[in-house]
Amino acid sequence: MRKIIFLLLMTSAAIAFFIGCEADNPASIYDSNKEGDATPVLTKLLPEDSTLAGIGEITIQGQNFSSIPENNLVYFDKTLTTVVSVTESQITVKSPNILSDTIKVKVAVQGSYIYSNIMEYKLVPAVWEFGGFDEYSDAYAIACDSDENLYVSTKGKKVYKVTPDGEKTIYS
Repeated sequence: MRKIIFLLLMTSAAIAFFIGCEADNPASIYDSNKEGDATPVLTKLLPEDSTLAGIGEITIQGQNFSSIPENNLVYFDKTLTTVVSVTESQITVKSPNILSDTIKVKVAVQGSYIYSNIMEYKLVPAVWEFGGFDEYSDAYAIACDSDENLYVSTKGKKVYKVTPDGEKTIYS
């Protein structure tokens, strides 16, 4: 009985091996005759000098962009940014929250085999220090009046007044 089971298993394995080894590979998806769409070209970034990181908008002028927003991929260094609007010669994007004065901007368009040329851009912080406060000041609350004076409540129940020109005094 064991010989019969062993013989059946060996025969089944041999049949499965020879039947299962046929090469049924699909045809290649690569088409050597297909040419990609035109390579995107960047000519100008607006505003020209810089914009605020994370809150500004940047307009990229050039050519060979897609009129479908999701087909345009705009990179600031390695960060993909949000496309706001597009035409075939202009893309408007939200500025990413990256702080640098040498960010490389490039565009990829679906259907094109190559990225655009690279342009450098500068993103500046949308916040800055004001009034001479530092990390040891323990500021708890801030307020601003109609004259643009800044009021800062700090530890020790002090309120400082900072004028628009940066003069800092104890208010109460």
